[in-house]
Amino acid sequence: MVRLLIAFIGMDGTGKTTLSGKVVTQLNNMGLSSQCVKCMEYVIIKLVKRPEALGKIGETSNRSKVSSKFVFRIWPYLVMFDNIIHFLVRVKPVLSQKRIVVCDRYYYDFIASFEYFRLCALVAKKIYFKIVPRPDIVFVLDVDAEIAFKRSREYHIGFFKEQRMRYRNMAYRHNFVVVNTKQRQAVTLKHVLYEITRVNHKITHTRRSGT
Repeated sequence: MVRLLIAFIGMDGTGKTTLSGKVVTQLNNMGLSSQCVKCMEYVIIKLVKRPEALGKIGETSNRSKVSSKFVFRIWPYLVMFDNIIHFLVRVKPVLSQKRIVVCDRYYYDFIASFEYFRLCALVAKKIYFKIVPRPDIVFVLDVDAEIAFKRSREYHIGFFKEQRMRYRNMAYRHNFVVVNTKQRQAVTLKHVLYEITRVNHKITHTRRSGT
């Protein structure tokens, strides 16, 4: 298997951490060197104070206050820069070792957060998708908002309903693979491994044919 960059994204409570861990374990058991990397971590920004209004993303009362301030308007671009640094120091070195990188969340998850706070204009979003390296395959983990709410209990139900719609729209526009995690874990894992194998065969064939 060639080196691959695989990403799991989606709202809280969809099982990203659990599934990405199982995928890495399964791939390693198959003799395919794999490693899980968390991509919702800051590299440079963590050294400075994060805007307090972004502390509790699920509070709708913060949104109008946040979106009206200049510092928050430029926040997506600062995070984008940090994402690039993160990719270069945390993800690319693993890929260069011809290993499979499985990302527990990806930089695209930031976009969903920015949209919730009304910080991500269309131009900013286009720049984000153009500059941030695109994985070979992106899985959008999806489940009913009510189920995600029960699993997480961190935010209100309205937050999950909004975010679910955002992720589904993102999947549709960018041809990401939507995976229903309401089904049994064994079924979900089988589906994901099938898609990974399919993409790997496609990439391998393309590289061999030189097209």
